[in-house]
Amino acid sequence: IEIRHRFDNASGFTASISQAGLEALAQQSDVVRIDLAQEGKAALAESAMQINADIVRALGIDGRGVTVALLDTAIDTTHPDLQGHIVAEECFCTSGCCPGNTSRLSGPGSATGTAVVHGTHVAGILVSQGNNHLASIGIAPGADVIAIRVLDDRARGALGDWLAALDWVASNHPEVRAVNMSLVSENLYPPNCESMSAFNMMFREIIDTLRARGTLVFAASGNNANPERLPAPACIDTAIAVGAVDRDDVVADFSNSDSSLDLLAPGVSIRSDAPNASTAVLSGTSMATPHAVGVAALLWNADPSLTPAEVEGYLRKTGFPVSDSRNGLRFPRIDALAAYQAMQFDGPMARGGGSRLTDCLVEWRFDPGTRIRSRTRAVGVCRDGDATCDHDSVAGQCTFQVSVCLNVPDGRIPHCRTNDPITLLKVHTPRS
Repeated sequence: IEIRHRFDNASGFTASISQAGLEALAQQSDVVRIDLAQEGKAALAESAMQINADIVRALGIDGRGVTVALLDTAIDTTHPDLQGHIVAEECFCTSGCCPGNTSRLSGPGSATGTAVVHGTHVAGILVSQGNNHLASIGIAPGADVIAIRVLDDRARGALGDWLAALDWVASNHPEVRAVNMSLVSENLYPPNCESMSAFNMMFREIIDTLRARGTLVFAASGNNANPERLPAPACIDTAIAVGAVDRDDVVADFSNSDSSLDLLAPGVSIRSDAPNASTAVLSGTSMATPHAVGVAALLWNADPSLTPAEVEGYLRKTGFPVSDSRNGLRFPRIDALAAYQAMQFDGPMARGGGSRLTDCLVEWRFDPGTRIRSRTRAVGVCRDGDATCDHDSVAGQCTFQVSVCLNVPDGRIPHCRTNDPITLLKVHTPRS
């Protein structure tokens, strides 16, 4: 037996083995399962408006302070749209596709390359700065990316390398909040696939470890047009499986789907960065996955204390419902603004009122005059003589204090900008 990868966070290993070694290994009482080595591959405009990410970005939430690990092909780290946001590089490639024809490399340059568009395109969807004025700004342009090469120049790679990369992230990078895997195994599986291969068993272990440490793994649902099965690692229950829709929110005909699919995101005719300072238009669940990762980064930017379960819950509960006509199932298409707003007003009220993020005594809502009705609903009451709020002793007069909260604007109101000066403030009080 020649060991290739030992894992810190999974009860298994990958290796090359002779027939005699295989027979001896199979006799070991603590061996649960043995599978032949498997390979997988990459899962191959303006889409931010479709999921309202542009509105959230306009509110100053752009993913800054959030680190994402990107497992993919080599990427063009010199692309002007990606400058300053690739913070580390790593390579796991049993076939010898790391620089110098090696199978393992760390440090600058180890995930750099221009032969394949896939990795650069996915990275652009996540963090493109739009510097070349050809590709759109990424969903979370303020986020940082750890680029990890696990696919060769044919966009193919060994599942053992994917496991090794996940294991490395789990053991060495606790700051990573999300992992983007626009990768699919050759085999497709029904729901609850964890026990159906040794690789799936180890994917589950490492993904669970990452989740327990605060990291979500997002995986492409694949492009086989199968309405009943998903590839690994998307089929793993604790991974976030992402399928693709077109601009009209119709499930893409190529997108795999079953009851274990978690989210939908734009994945048809997406223009993003390509090697050598260019752009390309690609379609696939590979393109949908970084959309979902980017929205997760926006939520963590807004509130770093969110748990993986909370982020997943906001993405799933607030998404626009889309039906897959092939199997009759409904899935949420991510909506960044709805998730952001749900996060703000969820949970217990802070002292005296407000939300978890505002911590205000009173929240004020400023609406366009055309939306104001003559009869409004009071959200707080202070009566004359009430010592808890009336700060004078004059009968018939009530003096009270308010705290105006302006850091939670409604992004759907285009003429209400919080960085504009308030020139007029009217307070309407009932005669009673």
